[in-house]
Amino acid sequence: MDDLDDIAREVIESVGLDESDYFELDGDLATASAIEIAAAIADAWCRHQELRRDIALDDEPTWWSLDLLMHNDIYAERYRGVLPEILLALVARADDDDTLGLVGAWPLENFVSDLPADVEWLEHECRDNRRLRRALSHSWYSHDVSVDTNRRLDAARREPMV
Repeated sequence: MDDLDDIAREVIESVGLDESDYFELDGDLATASAIEIAAAIADAWCRHQELRRDIALDDEPTWWSLDLLMHNDIYAERYRGVLPEILLALVARADDDDTLGLVGAWPLENFVSDLPADVEWLEHECRDNRRLRRALSHSWYSHDVSVDTNRRLDAARREPMV
């Protein structure tokens, strides 16, 4: 993955949208389009999971979404601004408990960190989002974060680990 803008262009092309509607004149991804891009990523990722494909080839129509979320680059600090939208879209799009569990065990688990903004965002969103709390119950983060962050996320989750 070279750049989130490149991934966004791939998303835009794969769903047949006009790139000029999503990119500013300087070529950067427009902030307003982040929600739509996140929804397209979530739709492709969840469709792939729901089809229960064990082996994904590069030419499969939804493979790019797995490729995007399996690379550590997307979890780098420079992309932290778009990740919450992607995570919320994944949680909203997951059609069944198995897919929601996969959201928690994969992209959400990879997102969890000791960064104050991430912890505060999860605490805030979990207050009113039962599905996000459910997904978080599938995230095994206790060895990857501090004792304080672990305590805060456990409280936000309000559900036992699965």
